Amino acid sequence: MSLRRTFLYCLTATLVIVALIGAAMAFFPNRPTTLSRSINSQLQSPSVMRLSVNGVRVVSYSIRGQNDTGGTPYKDRWNDELDFELYWYDILAERAYAASFTLEASTLPTFGGEGEHASIHVLIGPGADVTVTTSNPEAMRLIGLNRTEELTADMLPVVLRELCARPVPPTDPIAADLASTIDEIAFETAMGKRERHLARERPVAPRCPNEGGF
Repeated sequence: MSLRRTFLYCLTATLVIVALIGAAMAFFPNRPTTLSRSINSQLQSPSVMRLSVNGVRVVSYSIRGQNDTGGTPYKDRWNDELDFELYWYDILAERAYAASFTLEASTLPTFGGEGEHASIHVLIGPGADVTVTTSNPEAMRLIGLNRTEELTADMLPVVLRELCARPVPPTDPIAADLASTIDEIAFETAMGKRERHLARERPVAPRCPNEGGF
């Protein structure tokens, strides 16, 4: 191959790559680069949990739940899908559950409306309940603009998913692993929160039907 043909080949390949990257950026102009995640169990149902996003483990063996902020683990540069895989073990009920769901990150509201930093909140229990929310878009915009004095009580979180998890048998390796890794101190703390919660509030009835036991 002559130098001229080699140069033209490389130039063409480069232009194609640039065009594809530009197309991806145009298709997902608001794909956030940063994601705040919180996962917690309902106070009356202490659980040990684990959560993965696009195959990346972001929570492992936690009873306290977890709130963190970091980069968004996209599968590649060409899509904005976030695949969540959730397992948890309800300690008092001695039952394990699993659920999975997918969100399109570019549809999420972002701080300041700038398309860079989104947030996801996952609440598990009671029973097989899974509730996924994000912050109110207007609240996110105002917080990002440091205009928190304009926040109002009606700027409620937006429910993205209400799921019923599938029960997992105790012989399942993940269920057995979760049940065997209960941190006693964290569990005692969770039980204290549970008692204080139930002293103030009536128990929350499960939204999902009882799927039967194992």
